[in-house]
Amino acid sequence: MIHPKIIGLAVAFSPTALAMLQAAAGLADRFGAALVLIHVGERTSEAASRLEQLLKEQGSGPIPRV
Repeated sequence: MIHPKIIGLAVAFSPTALAMLQAAAGLADRFGAALVLIHVGERTSEAASRLEQLLKEQGSGPIPRV
C-alpha cells in the first residue's frame, strides 16, 4: 500500500471545495501526511477570506502561510 507523506489539493472555491477539503484532510489524517492547499492566482484579501472561511467550515485551525 502507498503511504503518501504529502497530499496536495488544488483549491478553486467551487461548490465542491468543502467536500474535497474534507476528503483530502481525511486522507492526510489517515496516512499521517501533510496537507498542502494550492491556489493559483493573484493573492487578494478576498481569496484569503474565502480560504479562511472554507477552513473554518471544515474545522481546521490556523494554517501557516507561504
